[in-house]
Parts: sequence; structure tokens; C-alpha cells
Amino acid sequence: MGVWISSVLCGVALAADSPEEVGDLTISEFMAEPQEVPNYTGEWFELYNASGKELDLNGLVVRGDTDAGFTVTSSVIVGAGEFVVFGVGDCDDYNTCASNEYNGGVKVDYLYDRSDLSLDENGDTLRIVYNSINIDQITWESSNWQIQKDYAFQANTNAYNLEWANDLNTNWYSSDALYGEEALYGTPGEENQPCDYSNTDDDGDGYTEATGDCDDTDPYVNPDAYDGST
Repeated sequence: MGVWISSVLCGVALAADSPEEVGDLTISEFMAEPQEVPNYTGEWFELYNASGKELDLNGLVVRGDTDAGFTVTSSVIVGAGEFVVFGVGDCDDYNTCASNEYNGGVKVDYLYDRSDLSLDENGDTLRIVYNSINIDQITWESSNWQIQKDYAFQANTNAYNLEWANDLNTNWYSSDALYGEEALYGTPGEENQPCDYSNTDDDGDGYTEATGDCDDTDPYVNPDAYDGST
């Protein structure tokens, strides 16, 4: 009897949790205009697991500004502190509809149909919801986000583990890391780059761009800044 209970408890301990709090997952990177490959195979976005525990994303709802969105219908496990990549495709077979040959070189962890969710580089919203809880969302506009064709937009390394920090356009920038064999830039499924490597503290807040201050002209924007609304 004691052995049976121990086995059950071990099984429970090994099961992944579901996202249940705001900020358990954060949106960390997205490709909205992969000009070198078609949008219907080349768009993707990345989530970061900031919960501190292993998560199963089965049941996660992803919505755009005006799109119907989609629901994750299979187990997608992402470890604590790891990334997961969602990419477009029009079938269930990764090898035939969204393989590296067609999407520019992205290893996709979960496929979705672009007719359910498309990313508009000129302005859009990306929202992730679980059990009616708005886990994270970002909204971008062409006027102050300046998304470039062929470049993924990524949250700075000090921002993607904070749900409020990735709302700020000052914490987002175009990646300059190449992926795949096409002229596409981004770090899908991998650690994001620091926003810059300057070691000069221009705004005197104690942080340089190399240490995570993506707006070194504003002393209120730095890795230790906080969201006054919380």
C-alpha cells in the first residue's frame, strides 16, 4: 500500500502545471513581416516561461486584435526559464507545411493556421489567455515600434520575464542575429540579445545599454524600474 501511494505521489509531482497567474508566460519575440518567405509560412511568435515551474500549455488561448485566434489543443511542455515557439502552417504535418525549408529556418513547437491569427507589422495586439485570465499581452503601433521587414522584434533580456515591462516599446528592438539560410533575423526558441552593448550610462540611472537599459535617455527606464500601477 505504501509503495502504491508513493508511486502515485511521484506521478503527480512529475506532472506539469498550467499557467494560472498573470505573467506566468510572457511574449518575448515575434516575426510579423518575414519578407524573404511568405507570411503564411513565416510568421511566428515566442513565449517565455517566467513562472519558475514546468508548464503544459494545453488549453491556452491566443488572440489578436481582430482575429478569431486559436486554442492549443495538445500538450505543449515548456520548462521553467525556457522558450516555446508558435508558428503558422495550414496543416498538421510540420514536415510538409511549416518545415525549415518553407518558414526560413524556424523550429516550430506548435503550428497554427494564419487564417485564425495573423500578425500585422503596422499595428496589432497579441494576447495569451488561460481560464479567462489574461496571462500577457502586447500591443504595437507603427508610429513608435518601427518594425522592420525580415527582422523579428524581441523584448530586451531584462523585460521578457516581467509582464508589465514587455508592454513598453522602449524595451523592444529588432534582432540582428541571423537564423536559417534566408536573410531573416531573430532568435526563435533561444535567449534574446541585449538591446545594445554600449557601456556608457547616458541618463545616470546606474545602468548602461549593455546591462539592460534599452532607453538610456530616460532614468525611469532601467532593469530596476517598476510599474507604478501595481
